[in-house]
Amino acid sequence: MGLIALFCALAALIPGYADLRFRRGDSAGIASALRLAPLNADYLAQWSLVTDDRNQSVESLRRAVASNPYYSWAWIQLALTSPDANSSESAERDLLKAASVDRGFAPRWALANYYYGRGAASQSFWYWTREALASLDPGRDDASALTAIRLAWRMSPDAATLLSRAIPSTPRSRHQFLKFLMSEHPLEAPFATVSGLLSTAVPDDVPALDSWTAALRNAGDAASSTALWNRLCSQHLLPFPPLGADPNNLLTNAAFSTPPSGRTFDWRLFPTTGIEPLADPPTAGFSFTLSGDQPERWRLLSQTVPVQPGATYVLSYRMQPDIRSGADGLLWRAVEGSGTEKLLAAAGAAASTLQFTPTGPFVTVALDYARPRGETPLRGSVRVDSLRLRQLSPPQVTPR
Repeated sequence: MGLIALFCALAALIPGYADLRFRRGDSAGIASALRLAPLNADYLAQWSLVTDDRNQSVESLRRAVASNPYYSWAWIQLALTSPDANSSESAERDLLKAASVDRGFAPRWALANYYYGRGAASQSFWYWTREALASLDPGRDDASALTAIRLAWRMSPDAATLLSRAIPSTPRSRHQFLKFLMSEHPLEAPFATVSGLLSTAVPDDVPALDSWTAALRNAGDAASSTALWNRLCSQHLLPFPPLGADPNNLLTNAAFSTPPSGRTFDWRLFPTTGIEPLADPPTAGFSFTLSGDQPERWRLLSQTVPVQPGATYVLSYRMQPDIRSGADGLLWRAVEGSGTEKLLAAAGAAASTLQFTPTGPFVTVALDYARPRGETPLRGSVRVDSLRLRQLSPPQVTPR
């Protein structure tokens, strides 16, 4: 009985000692562990990584999956490292086996890459890409999702194709695709095609969505940029009514009910030395001070507005300067586009209105300071209120 007990005790110690040798991580330790436990699938799989003999590596993987048929990583490695890995049937068979025993991302992603590498935009590629994305844990693995979506985009750079063939219909997957389009292809995804994705947007997406809106605007796409902005407003991701909600005032945030945000169609400020916005009382308006040290020419405030080319518009405003010499040097301007193109019209602080006819789909209304020649710099405070932009007349139709 003593010998039997000793034998049992030694047998119980062998797995622990083998594991201790294995954890060294070097080839000698793994080889020692395999001598003690030659059927251990983990040891066999690890040996395939450390041996310099390709045939030994493949044989080790084959023994690993024979010992544990549910070892998906070993099936994947066998498909990649086998001498007949270039054989479509062999590699495909091993990868499909991995996917059958493991419902996770790795084997599905390996299959998507396998079909992509064969240059065939087949149903198999789209099926396994969709399966890979669907297998990711909720709220995690955004990097893996982005990698899979990028591969699908390389296969077919078309948002509609990816939506129908690769992107699962879950809100999480659609949101991941929305983030991909926003960050990497904002001008290559027709708004009409991806507008349904916006239902997945969350407040953290607003900066990227606004950048997308600005990119569409800067590209001259008035319809898409306006539609995207209005969608953000209607979903209360932006604190404004949609553009055009008030036909008698086309300005966003005309009463400055929220501080200028610099978003695509909201007011934008241009901070600089000597010009300081003031916290306003509850009444509608916006105030700022000039210290006298401000630049001789500077844009204080601007907003880009979608308009109809050829229509006539009028901007009305009230300026209340607390400056002894008046407000000479403060000018309202209307400029084509997003503020750097040709001047349409200009008017001083005392004029109260500015009329113009744009030729493009956007106009920027701006309050500028330009010190008149021979005058001292303005010093004091100015209040802007009663701002309104409205269309006076529709575009003129030229008779044919």
